[in-house]
Amino acid sequence: MNKRTLKIVVILAAGLILFLSGSGYVLFRLGYFQAGNEYIGILTKKAYYFEAPRDGIYSYHPGKEPEKLISSFWVEDWDVNETALYYKYGRSLYSLDTENGKKRKLYEATDSRCSHISFSLRGDGGILVNLYDKDEEKIKQILIAGKNGEILHEMTDFLPYSEVESYNDTANVRLDEQSFLPEGASYVLGYGNRMADVQPYIFYLSDNAIWCLDGETGEAWKMKEIDGEYIQSVCTDGEYFYAISIAKSPSVYQIIKDQDGSPGGLRLIDEEIIKK
Repeated sequence: MNKRTLKIVVILAAGLILFLSGSGYVLFRLGYFQAGNEYIGILTKKAYYFEAPRDGIYSYHPGKEPEKLISSFWVEDWDVNETALYYKYGRSLYSLDTENGKKRKLYEATDSRCSHISFSLRGDGGILVNLYDKDEEKIKQILIAGKNGEILHEMTDFLPYSEVESYNDTANVRLDEQSFLPEGASYVLGYGNRMADVQPYIFYLSDNAIWCLDGETGEAWKMKEIDGEYIQSVCTDGEYFYAISIAKSPSVYQIIKDQDGSPGGLRLIDEEIIKK
């Protein structure tokens, strides 16, 4: 092999390595090398939002086609409220206005000690941002405005993980209601990952079925059994149920109400929001 041929081979090999490494990065960012292919769903009063693995985040209204809001490539973690969709990529936090589709960068961690970030939406419109120093195993917390990213308060300096409390804005389940449910049952969620508030009815999952409990009488009945599928999560607005099974696009059910207005059962209106 002469020098010219050897040079060509080296160039082609280098080009192939760069191509494969670039393709590998794209596949990694889209989740092809990550464990789990679960769909994730969150309900707000505006719409039902869900993430399709290796695809993107969608909004959905019953009877309409789902709308893709952003590709999974740009999203490492996300949450949504009545105002916007929030997501992080690298050390930056972004918002996407769910009314007009406008995107903006809210915050970027510029401290050299910060290796990565996480965030939590608060009920008052603020966002708690955690800045992690993985080498020193420390964390710093700041509070920013969800509307424009303004830093409202530096809550802590970098402190050891064990000295910083995590924020949880999820409403606690009342003990009197918790005692009604059978062992191993889990509550059906409502708006913003809180327990569904459709008083006096309490919805829950048990034995791979959706149940309804009358909180006043203690009577419980099975609304829907999902044959051969493990139900990962369910949420409801009191009119529709959005059910997610493992590695399957969300299914949508409409609540069938009896003459007295009580939820008697569920009618399937969309077996899979995203058709494969």
